[in-house]
Amino acid sequence: MRFFARSLVTVAVLAMLAGLCAAQGGEVALLQADRDFNQATGERGLEGWMAFMADDAVLLRGKPVTGKEAVRESMKEQFADAASQLVWEPKYAQLFNSGKMGYTSGRWTFTGVGEKKEKITVQGDYLTVWQKQADGSWKVIYDGGTSDPRPAKN
Repeated sequence: MRFFARSLVTVAVLAMLAGLCAAQGGEVALLQADRDFNQATGERGLEGWMAFMADDAVLLRGKPVTGKEAVRESMKEQFADAASQLVWEPKYAQLFNSGKMGYTSGRWTFTGVGEKKEKITVQGDYLTVWQKQADGSWKVIYDGGTSDPRPAKN
């Protein structure tokens, strides 16, 4: 009887470890998808950005923008400015229990030209929600962030 009980415990522990490894593998895949998203955006601008958007993506930049074509339209101006650059680095990922969705979060930096033609740099935190596609790739279904508070002017 003891052998049977130990065997059950061993099987349970192995099953838990297998589940943990699968989740960690999914989280590694999400982090890589986010890094690939950043790289594609840096290399191909708007087209790199759009390559990672799901058809029903929601982008939160002040107010929500819904749908791939609306997202494209809302980002055109930012990517049209050759002096502008948006980069980010994911720091954390979590896969939801279904294995079909998850999120990444990290820090972003935007450099560009402000309204008064001055060079600006803005940084902040972001959250991106991903959905696994039928082909195994990950697409963005939500992207939003906040900027760091600006220092008080003296």
